[in-house]
Amino acid sequence: MGSTAHGGATAGSSAGTSIPDHDFHIVIADPANTKTQMIIEVPDPACQAVCSSTFLDKIKTARSAVSSQLGQPTANVVELPKPWLVEVTGPALFDFSHGQDGLAKNCVEIHPVLEIKFLQEQSNGPVHVNTKKDGLPHNCGQK
Repeated sequence: MGSTAHGGATAGSSAGTSIPDHDFHIVIADPANTKTQMIIEVPDPACQAVCSSTFLDKIKTARSAVSSQLGQPTANVVELPKPWLVEVTGPALFDFSHGQDGLAKNCVEIHPVLEIKFLQEQSNGPVHVNTKKDGLPHNCGQK
């Protein structure tokens, strides 16, 4: 059911919220090549589509873990001074390119995050979060 990024992902940014959905958006990167990034999203448990989900307890636990480890999200993605090695579990979602920072080359995201484990804070940081200005190619549709 889900995709798991095992021990090979570094949380390079703190969560930013997206209005109106209030999801936590986090950019993770391959520690061996931090330009290889993807977005993970932890939904707002108060969202109508989430509050009736059979995974509500897992989503609440994941959201609490993110808040406890990274603090409350800001309106924008912020690069962490020291990234975290994380393990993330959740289904793969194919999004489209709409200007989001940290977008994977194939536009796959993990959404919703059902579990996140903060394994170890890394001494190398911060990790640069890819933006449109970096001009990295994406192999996905655009809306």
